[in-house]
Amino acid sequence: MTASRHEADGLWKRNLYVIWAANFLSIASFSFVFPFMPLFIQQLGVPDPGQAALWTGIAAGASGLALFVSGPIWGMIGDRYGRKRNLLRALFGSAVAVALTGLAGDVYQLLLFRLLVGAVSGTVPAAMALVASQTPRQKVGFVMGILQTSMYAGSVLGPFIGGYLAQAAGFRNAFFIAGGALALSGVVTWWLAKEEFRPSPQEVTATPVAHLKRFYATVKTPELLSVLAVMFLVQLGPVITFPVLPLFLKELSGQETSASLTGTAFALMGVSGLVASFLVARLSQRIGLKVVLVSGAALAGLFYLPMLLVSGPYQAIGVVTVVGIFNGAMMSTVTGLLAEAVPREKQGQAFGASQSAFSLAFGLGPLAGGALATLIGLRLVFLANGLVMLAVALVTWRTISVRKTAEAAPTQPPSVKTKAG
Repeated sequence: MTASRHEADGLWKRNLYVIWAANFLSIASFSFVFPFMPLFIQQLGVPDPGQAALWTGIAAGASGLALFVSGPIWGMIGDRYGRKRNLLRALFGSAVAVALTGLAGDVYQLLLFRLLVGAVSGTVPAAMALVASQTPRQKVGFVMGILQTSMYAGSVLGPFIGGYLAQAAGFRNAFFIAGGALALSGVVTWWLAKEEFRPSPQEVTATPVAHLKRFYATVKTPELLSVLAVMFLVQLGPVITFPVLPLFLKELSGQETSASLTGTAFALMGVSGLVASFLVARLSQRIGLKVVLVSGAALAGLFYLPMLLVSGPYQAIGVVTVVGIFNGAMMSTVTGLLAEAVPREKQGQAFGASQSAFSLAFGLGPLAGGALATLIGLRLVFLANGLVMLAVALVTWRTISVRKTAEAAPTQPPSVKTKAG
């Protein structure tokens, strides 16, 4: 094996370790605010619990909407100027925006800052684009699965740490600490992550209008469009249950408050998804990403059916914990399929588009879950969710074709190392 090959192996492995740590820290930082956001809104002059919950939803929706719009733009910028630069932009920009949230004097200022967070963030697709663009094609599925575990770990530990931080240091200081943690992840990325990058001549010379045309041409390709549709459905399924599961557990337990049961359910779902991401990273190399995704979606759909029969809260928690395993498998493999669906020079555009798909699902899912609960009842929402997962399996099997993972010949001039990416 040549020296250059040794260096290439070391580069993608080094980036995986560094970006895993940075991604974990950033996701945990974003998740800090989940346990106390409604309480912070009450401090801002909205004492009624119902109104505080409404404003919490509005703030989350505003952030998701901004991310939906900005994701493809940042992805195109990453393809032109470098994925490392784009990731640094997202981490340091988010650090400032999250810290500013702690200065909000009323709910309108809070809404403005949450819009800013959504507009400047997009750390996850930027991180995935950077890692995927530096990884050998045959390793992409494995690497995306490992990177996905950082998201699960951060989303599980973030709310836990944030809740205690808010109690110990106050709500505003918790925002400042979250901003500092995001800045720290940016420093780690700047110092340790490396990128071999040279934009294609088309990216350098294209006008903004040409960039947009090229982006939409990329998104409309059958390979990418089918993966984006699957990504939307994979994210839509779990979030449909977000407004339903707490009420369902309360109904089963007969308790006036079921916050602890709900917290346990979401934590166990996160842990099971984390474990599945590790296991699937290896399994997908043996049997293929598409097979894992189809199997995971079909099993998730089937395992939602026992929710129609459970009679106690712990039975329901057991079911959603098992479903979390298949959710973790699906999330890991669908990102790997996305990386394989487009050439390296379009990785930023592809992951930017994926961020929009996820944001749209995250915004529509809870709304759909609440509407379905009103129309058909709590239990049948889980049946509807199971049908969504079965649709994922069918759409994946019928529409997604897997490229060969052998390294293709270079499609652009030889890369050169750049200090900032």
